[in-house]
Amino acid sequence: MEEGKLFKQLRQARGFTLAHLSDDLNSRSFISKFETGASNISLHRLEHLLGKINVSFEEFLYLRALDQGTAHFEHVLYTPMYLTSVFIEQLDRVLAINKDAYSSAESMQRGIRQITALKKEIADKQDSTFILLYADSIQHTFKVNLEANVAQTQTEAQTQREHFFETYRIRTRPVVSYLLKVDDWGVYEVLLFRYFQFLFPIDTSHRLLKTAISRTQKESGLAVMREVQLDLLFSTFSTFINFRHFEWAKEALDLAEEILFDQGDLLNSANLLCYQGWYWYILGDIEKGIQKFDQGLSVFRILKQPKQVSLWEMMLKSVKKNALDPNRYLVFR
Repeated sequence: MEEGKLFKQLRQARGFTLAHLSDDLNSRSFISKFETGASNISLHRLEHLLGKINVSFEEFLYLRALDQGTAHFEHVLYTPMYLTSVFIEQLDRVLAINKDAYSSAESMQRGIRQITALKKEIADKQDSTFILLYADSIQHTFKVNLEANVAQTQTEAQTQREHFFETYRIRTRPVVSYLLKVDDWGVYEVLLFRYFQFLFPIDTSHRLLKTAISRTQKESGLAVMREVQLDLLFSTFSTFINFRHFEWAKEALDLAEEILFDQGDLLNSANLLCYQGWYWYILGDIEKGIQKFDQGLSVFRILKQPKQVSLWEMMLKSVKKNALDPNRYLVFR
């Protein structure tokens, strides 16, 4: 739906006439031309008109996206959200493929084909360099995990994983350079860090995490920034613990606990218990690790969240394998 047509629909639904809205900034004739698509409108004039019918600019953009079928990005964060961002729309599509790829070898093969098609589609889009690089890393991850399912020696599998990280730590240098160059991070930069951090050198991820968290706190009025705080901490924890940086892993969990204190966020609090179980199990306190996992799983069961129960039961199996052999992990995003 065009902006003018949507505005007319909202105006009429609220009982406003053109005469009600016309003033020195927007004449009756101009509003009529805007609604019929005969005239373009500036951001300032549109914001002024929306204020007169009591519709926020953000709501207007959301309703426009809803009509276009792109109003829900369900894979970027736990809570579906929407922002007027081509990058986030493309990222969500990559993550949707990634989410469905790990049930079987066939699904990973399908994921490789889907990523290949998506890369062709977005290759010519403006500023698509970083999202193409991320899609490439996900596709490479599928291939690494498929090859890991084929009979390999432990040395061969480890060499393959090391090569993967060496390759992408070089290829993601432009992403690191960009993030270091930008002083005032917004949603784009924070999400860029969140989804690339596992490919960075570990000390770089640790250093940039502080910047990312400070920016989410600065813009905490945006729901996406509040949600991404914990996602950042949990994802960097996963990176730190897999590479056995225990102090940094503990820092991430402690900050997550501080953010969650007295917030009533039961699902993320249960997630935190499971992450704490992961930490203690890998650290060597198996009893405490299992206790934390059991506490988190109990909360999920009480809240009737079977998908989360299944996810963490599967994760616990991987944690147990990883505790015995630090090289026994799937390449993770």
